Amino acid sequence: MPCPDCSSPNTQRLAHYWESLPAESPLKDRYAPPPIARARTLAILGIIGAGIWVLTTGAVLWGLAIAIGGLLWGALTMASVTASQAAYGQWETQQLCLSCTHRFQP
Repeated sequence: MPCPDCSSPNTQRLAHYWESLPAESPLKDRYAPPPIARARTLAILGIIGAGIWVLTTGAVLWGLAIAIGGLLWGALTMASVTASQAAYGQWETQQLCLSCTHRFQP
């Protein structure tokens, strides 16, 4: 697929180009994939469980606050994971023009 900027047919998949670079290349950082966020599922479930335990021991408001905080943290974490996976998927499908170094989606 030719580059939309310079019409050069000298293009390559960005992921393939990045993998072929030597480790000491300064371009290795420039074209690196975006980081993928990790879900800390056990920690989130632990906080929710702690909130439920506090709730059953008599401190109802504290237990609700801890459990709701764990649920909110879980929702934010899952949104972050989804966004980072989408960014990685977009990076994986990008093309790189080897003439003008323009990145584009095919």
